[in-house]
Parts: sequence; C-alpha cells; structure tokens
Amino acid sequence: FEDYVASVKTFLIQTIPSISCIGEEQRMINGAQAILIECSSRQEEADFKTLLVFVKGNDSTVYAISFNTFQSSWENYKGVFEQIAQSFKLKYKIEL
Repeated sequence: FEDYVASVKTFLIQTIPSISCIGEEQRMINGAQAILIECSSRQEEADFKTLLVFVKGNDSTVYAISFNTFQSSWENYKGVFEQIAQSFKLKYKIEL
C-alpha cells in the first residue's frame, strides 16, 4: 500500500513539474488504513490545492479520491474535503 502511494507521488511529480507535496498523514478511516496527501500546484497561471486520499481496500485494492480547488478557496473547502474523506466506507469485498 505504502509503495503504491509512493509510486503515485513520484508519477505526479514527474508529470506535473509545479506540484509540491506539502503534507502527508496516515490515519484510519472507518477501520481502513489511509494516507492523506496535501499538494499545491500551479497550472496555466492558476494556483491549486489538492487533497489526495488513498484508502487500503481488501487484498491489493487501493481506492484513490482527489479533492481539488483554487488555492484561494482552500480554507473554505479543506474541512468539507476531510469530512467527505472520513465518511468513506468499504461496502463490498473485491476479490482479485
């Protein structure tokens, strides 16, 4: 799980040169291991903030959720993004 998240971070940094991962936190979301990463980036003269949420599913399944907004709106949405992320529940067991 951690290796997968690290590979996604590396891919994002290689793909979007202006992106910076400015915070990372491990926590449990409804009994599932999760990693939350806060990023900032600049694209086409606009500044963005992003919250990436990775939730470890059953077996080798990983769920990824991305919350994005303009940097100027980040404080208005950050709490809502985190509430939505905390509400994530694994309803089905996926067999691979």
